[in-house]
Amino acid sequence: MSQLPPPLPTQDKPPVTLPWILWIVSSTLLPASPFLFDNKGIDGAAGPPLILLALVCQLTCSIWLARLIAQRRNLGVGGVIAFVLVLMAGSVAIGMASFFGACVTIGPALNFH
Repeated sequence: MSQLPPPLPTQDKPPVTLPWILWIVSSTLLPASPFLFDNKGIDGAAGPPLILLALVCQLTCSIWLARLIAQRRNLGVGGVIAFVLVLMAGSVAIGMASFFGACVTIGPALNFH
């Protein structure tokens, strides 16, 4: 009877829950934030910086999440780049839907005229 080699020690896989939560928040809430915060008489001045902040947060969360997913799946640099592209495209698509949804629902109540 042949002897099996001892099992390899398992590596602790990093948790992915916090990056997923931050990615979802940066994809859904941050793009709608110009409409959520603009009812205090700012006259749209806060819009472009908040949208830029949303894009930077989306990119940062996408890179962080892609690195963790690739590490859990033992993928190389190409896997990280592919996951970053997919996650960033998804977060921008979700963010655009969130932005335009907030524009349609909250925007008319603000009366920008």
